[in-house]
Amino acid sequence: MIVKREGTGWSRKTFLISLTAAVFGALYLANDTFIMHRVIVYRDSFTAVSVYLVFGAWVGLICMLIYNSLFGKWIDNDYPGFNFGTRKMQTFALISGAIAAGSTAFCLMGNQSLDPSLVTALSNLSIIYLVGYDSLRRNISFKNIVVPMSLVVLGSALASITKISGGFEITLAGILILLIGRCGTDAVEKIVRQQGVWKSDAITFNFWRFLWLAVFGTIFSLLVAFARGSINELLTLFLQIWKSALPWILLTMFFVFFFSTLLQKAMKTGAISKVTMVVNFQIALGIPLTLLLNQIAPGVFGNISQETAVWVVRSVGALMIVFGIYYLRNKKSS
Repeated sequence: MIVKREGTGWSRKTFLISLTAAVFGALYLANDTFIMHRVIVYRDSFTAVSVYLVFGAWVGLICMLIYNSLFGKWIDNDYPGFNFGTRKMQTFALISGAIAAGSTAFCLMGNQSLDPSLVTALSNLSIIYLVGYDSLRRNISFKNIVVPMSLVVLGSALASITKISGGFEITLAGILILLIGRCGTDAVEKIVRQQGVWKSDAITFNFWRFLWLAVFGTIFSLLVAFARGSINELLTLFLQIWKSALPWILLTMFFVFFFSTLLQKAMKTGAISKVTMVVNFQIALGIPLTLLLNQIAPGVFGNISQETAVWVVRSVGALMIVFGIYYLRNKKSS
C-alpha cells in the first residue's frame, strides 16, 4: 500500500512523468475537439456533449480494464493487478469521480455565460488554489513558486485566446460559476485524487475513479436531458453516431489512459501544484498540433481563428508556459 510521503516536493523523475502526461493530454484534447466538431455533431450542443460524455465514459471504462492488464505494471510497479482497493481508496475515488462530474457541469454552465476562450483561461486559475494548498502543507516554498506560477497561469490564459477583435462576452454569474465552481471543484478534486493515489496506486485508483465519474456523469446527463425534455433526442443521436464515433472514442481513451495514469503516478511523489503546472504544457503543445493537423486536413477542428494577432498572442502564451516550466524544473522547491 502506498502511504503519504512527508515533504512531497519535486524530482527529475516526477517532472518527466508530468511532462509525458502533458503530451498525452494534448493528444486526447485534440482528438476530443475533432470528435465534437466532425463526428458527434447536432443542432443542440448540450445534447451532443451529453451523448459523448455517457458513451465515452462507458467505452472508456472497458478500455481501462484492458489497458490496466497490458500496461498497468509497466506504469506503476505498485499495481498488483485488478483489485477493489481499500475502503479509504474507494471513498476517495467516489468523491473524486463525483466532484469531476460536478466540475464538468460548472464548466458547461460557464460556457453558456462566457466566451469559450475565457472559460479555458479562467479554468486554469485552479493552479492558484493548489499553490495555496501546497504552501500551507509546506510541500513547496511560496516565494520559489510564485514566478513559475505567474508565468504558467498568465501563459495559459494567453494561449487559450480564440479571438481578439470583438472582445469577450462576460457576465458576473459566469465569472463566479467558473472561479468558485469550476476552479474550486477542480482544485479540490485534484487534492482528493492525490489522497486516493496515496491509499493505493496510480492504476487501481484511476480505474475506480473513472467508474464513479462514468456513473455520476451518466446520472447528470440523463437528469438534465429529462429536465430539458430532450431524452428522445439524446437516444436518437446516440443510435445515429455510435458506429462512426466508436473508433475515435477508442483512440481518445488510449490517450486518456496514459494521461490519467501518468498524471496520478506523478501525484504520488510530486507536489500537486507543480504537477498541474507542468501538465499545462499540453496547452502550449496544442497550438502547433492544431496548426499542423489543420494544415494537413483543413477544417478538422472546425473553424479555427484566422486572425494573425490571435496566433501571435497564443504563441507568446505558449512560450510563457515553457519558460515557467523550465524555471520550475531548475528551481529548488524548498
